[in-house]
Parts: sequence; structure tokens; C-alpha cells
Amino acid sequence: NEHLKLLDFDQYATAVENDNFMSIFEEADIKFKPTYRRNRKDEGYSNKKGQCPSWTDRVLIKRRPNAKLDFDYYDSAEMFFCSDHRPVISITTMELEVPYVPRAPDLLTQNKDKITLVKLEELRLSYNIGQYESLTKSNPIEEYKFSIHFFGRIITKHNYTNEVTFSRKNVDMNESKMENDLFANVEFPADDLPLIEVVQNDLSFLAKSTIVCLLMVNDICIGSCDLTLDSLVKNEGEKTDFDCDCHLSGKVMGAIRGEYIMDTTE
Repeated sequence: NEHLKLLDFDQYATAVENDNFMSIFEEADIKFKPTYRRNRKDEGYSNKKGQCPSWTDRVLIKRRPNAKLDFDYYDSAEMFFCSDHRPVISITTMELEVPYVPRAPDLLTQNKDKITLVKLEELRLSYNIGQYESLTKSNPIEEYKFSIHFFGRIITKHNYTNEVTFSRKNVDMNESKMENDLFANVEFPADDLPLIEVVQNDLSFLAKSTIVCLLMVNDICIGSCDLTLDSLVKNEGEKTDFDCDCHLSGKVMGAIRGEYIMDTTE
């Protein structure tokens, strides 16, 4: 453990003590060898321009205030050669804000010369509640209160629909193709659909962007889909159909369908 004495001279630790920005990150205790500068064919170290061995490969984490964070494992992968670095492995248990979606970058939202309004004309949901209950091993729910929340890097604020209640007794058995298939089909009232405001500094960028649709039931996220905007930009000012699959744990659970229209205002 002689190498751990070098931690007294660790540049990152010094930066944390002297820099408020660096102090927002957390790291597990280092108990492994310095990961740089290593020999490519053995476990030894090589010297370059007078550099001493150092921990240049790190896993740093920023968490929400008071959120749970446990460092379960932190070590270097000494079995990997072919580089003058050694990779670092971190296993961490953390509490996430659900739903978690990255917020819009400041540079993207600072210039609001043009705002695009994405108006939902129709919004329908078809969701396989039987498959959901089987996948999550949850007890059957008599009434599902569905809502859809809209997020994205280009959206200026959080939008969501009002809840629509679906009773289990109204399950459409005609759509069943497998034993666990029980489909809930609901339509959200057109008068209650949100007007989604997105930043539009560049139409070509907007065409490549997506709106993340999170499907919620009783404040639990039970699926998501990406609503693309390329056809909407192409048909600016015209109603455009959309149809996107809803996924949960890599499985298609249903679909969100409807019509939307784009209105650009100065």
C-alpha cells in the first residue's frame, strides 16, 4: 500500500478543497493503484516527462441534495493492458428522481427569438396492462389513471395531460394475441391537451429533435416513447399524424397515436 501515500499529493483532492465547482462531485475512497502512466504489456509504470504515477481515471458523481448514494465497489481493472491507462470500475447504488430527463442546456434556451408551439390535436393511448402486470409482478389494478408527461432538451417547461381513468372491466379482449395481453385503450380529451412550447433556433436542429413522452399511472412511470419532430417540421402549419411505440424494460407495451401541428411565432 505504499502507493497510497501518493494520495497526499493528488491534484483532484487539492482542487476539491480549493474549488467550489469541483466540490459538488463525490467519489468513493481510492484503494487501488495509480492508473497512469502504466506499461502497455505488464503491471509496471513508465515515466514520461518526469510524471509520477497518478489517478487520472476517476468516477465522479453529482447527486441531488439529500438523495441516497452508496458506493458499493470502486477499483481499477488491472487485467486490461494495451494502454498506458488502466480502466476504473464503479458500482454505485443511487436514488434517482423519477422520471429523470436531462434538462435543456443553457445555450439552447438563452436565445428565444423564435418559439415553436407544438399543438396536440388528438392523443390516444393503447397500453397492454396485462403484460405490464406480468412483467412487474404487480397485483392487478381495477382502475388505471393514465397521464402523459412531455420532456425534452428543447422544451421550455414541463407539460402533461390531465389524468384519464380506465376501468379494468372495459379491457378490450379482442386485441389479445397472447395469454397476458389485456389492452387499455383511452383517448385524452382534446380540450385538455397541453400546448408544448419548444425553442426553435434552427429548423434543421428541430427536425432531428424528439419529445420524450413518459406514461404515468398513479405517479409511477410505466413506459416511455420518443415523439419525433421531423415530419412535423416538414409539414409546418399542417396537421400531421404520429404513431410511436411505448417501451418498458426493452419491451413494447403499446403505442401513443394522434395528430399534432406546428405553429412558429416570433
